Amino acid sequence: MRFPTFLKSLLLGVPVGVTLLDCVGYVARVEGVSMQPALNPDATVTDYVFLSRWAVRNMDVQRGDIISLISPKDPTQKIIKRVVALQGDVISTLGYKLPYVTVPEGHCWVEGDHTGNSLDSNTFGPVSLGLTLTEKPYTLRYAPKDVKEQESKVISTNRKDAKAIAVAKLQAGEVIAIPTDTVYGLTCSANNPEAIHRLYNIKGRHQLKPVAICVASIEDVRQWGETDHLNDELLGELFPGAVTLVVRRSSKLNNPALNPGVANIGIRITENKFIQHVCEAFQQPIALTSANKSSSKSTLNVEEFKELWGELGAVFDGGQLGLSEEQRAASTVIDLSEPERYKIIRWGVSVEKIIETVERHNFREAL
Repeated sequence: MRFPTFLKSLLLGVPVGVTLLDCVGYVARVEGVSMQPALNPDATVTDYVFLSRWAVRNMDVQRGDIISLISPKDPTQKIIKRVVALQGDVISTLGYKLPYVTVPEGHCWVEGDHTGNSLDSNTFGPVSLGLTLTEKPYTLRYAPKDVKEQESKVISTNRKDAKAIAVAKLQAGEVIAIPTDTVYGLTCSANNPEAIHRLYNIKGRHQLKPVAICVASIEDVRQWGETDHLNDELLGELFPGAVTLVVRRSSKLNNPALNPGVANIGIRITENKFIQHVCEAFQQPIALTSANKSSSKSTLNVEEFKELWGELGAVFDGGQLGLSEEQRAASTVIDLSEPERYKIIRWGVSVEKIIETVERHNFREAL
């Protein structure tokens, strides 16, 4: 069993240490598979977690946090889940009696990471924040993991079998980290509803905030987006590159969990050869977002998102992607969903060159 040395010292030390531990938080054993792979990643290992009192006392519960709470189904049971949505958020549910739910005031929506193997809000609905304030249901701020196990997930993109491992992880519905031509990204199969749900949970991303897809070729762009009004010359000048092209989504891109209610889709073909080769081999679009917690800065090396490793199927290390803060800029997002009109949704890398390219093809800025 994995039990960190410093926690052993606190538990076995002098009474002052025990008192300090009780004031700050407490240690709990995690049982079951509902939070895999973040906790109890396999049947042979049991995780212990340190549950902090302070975050919940201060009502500092955020999307993506793992919390302990009283089960709404059984008040004698304490459960550990991830906060997916907060009051006012609209959530796309999995198996709940309603397909969409607006989280009411004073509540949150919680889920297990192991979709389909968790008793959570998809069964009992929104949870009162009051259930996180009784006895000892405190926000999880530390989940000790075995260092060697975490580091074994890091795979160099130069390894001969790296591409095959990445494709296998995507086929299995796992979320992986991968280098792009701008920053590191989190990715999963765009056509797998459970994988998309897991991606949002890991990132702590608002459920209604869209993610882009990444493909291997212009033919793929045309398959998954409606691009009849865009000629091959224009697409060839934009791709591959640090641009996200927003067009109407194709009827073939019919995963209900992928950007529900959004008619458009952002599509990328990156200049990074590793992700290109993975997309070619996977033969399906992959969902792509930056490898960081929502609202945190983007990452240029794998160490910068190390806190996410335990929740990922694999981390593909392509080395340092840049040295300056300016290189953290993400791709430029441009909307070309309407003929001869463009709109810059996000100013990013090479935005001036992208504008010059589309204007040369008779596109004008939408007013």
